[in-house]
Amino acid sequence: MTSAALQLIQKGRSVLGVNQVGLAELLGVSVRTVQRHERDGGLSWHGDHQTFLQALHPRDPALAAEIAAALGRPLADYGIQAPVEAPVATPVGPPPPSRATRAHADSVVCAAADAFGIVPRDARPIVAAILTRVQELNVELASLVPLIAEGTAAKK
Repeated sequence: MTSAALQLIQKGRSVLGVNQVGLAELLGVSVRTVQRHERDGGLSWHGDHQTFLQALHPRDPALAAEIAAALGRPLADYGIQAPVEAPVATPVGPPPPSRATRAHADSVVCAAADAFGIVPRDARPIVAAILTRVQELNVELASLVPLIAEGTAAKK
């Protein structure tokens, strides 16, 4: 085993929060065996690697993958499968705007008439002029309304 792999295994031992005694317990071997492995260059057989990587993977999947690669094998060879991520639900936004009807137009004119304190007949050309200008500016109405309302609030 390379010294790089040994350093990664020692890093993994640190992530697991175990000393040589704890690693020996994890692997089911003696402390002397762990000491010998670390002195001689790391864990010695596939079973040790598998047990170690399976313990490490839930805490640090990237490090477990890096150690497996340093050992020359993919995580799958050690019985570790990459977690299957649940599909992310695409948020459903509001429905697209519907085509305007006469009822929509009357509703907007009446709202404007109430705001101006005038009758709808007098509000209709004002609303038409406003909406025509919004169309000419090619701005999103939803972003324009708060700005206009903000200006009204500032005057009070």
